[in-house]
Amino acid sequence: MRSKLSPYELGVRTPMFVRWPGKVPPLRDDETLASIIDFVPTILEVCGVPVPAELPSLNLLDRKAMTARQSIFLAASTHDIADLDRPAMSLTARMVIDGWSKLLLPGAASAGMKRAAAPTQPELFDLKAGPLETTNLAAQKPEEVARLGHSLDAWWKVE
Repeated sequence: MRSKLSPYELGVRTPMFVRWPGKVPPLRDDETLASIIDFVPTILEVCGVPVPAELPSLNLLDRKAMTARQSIFLAASTHDIADLDRPAMSLTARMVIDGWSKLLLPGAASAGMKRAAAPTQPELFDLKAGPLETTNLAAQKPEEVARLGHSLDAWWKVE
């Protein structure tokens, strides 16, 4: 059951379509990493509104910046918030996609969920070789799990 609330690719990877003749050239891109938060600076810039420097996102129309991005970070949460003051209590997984590697780490709320909805242990996938995430490589690549885990902790350390 890998659905929209799932931290796996069929839940987090969503196609994006933009049609803006004369402004956005037609392009199919299956490799550039983008996030929903990238819409904010894109819309602000298109509207001529200054983009706050602290936004952790990129303008989708800036191809140079977008193609230079090497990794993105994601968090999956339960549908209902457990505690507004402690968002980690609703966290089912933290994820990083770095190149073609994707690491998922379980969150505090993952223990009560079905296996397909959230990881119960670290899971590492090669999205190029297996885009449907059926082969967990974490046991074979502990150094990659550690490297990506450190970058996840630098992004969001769960206590």
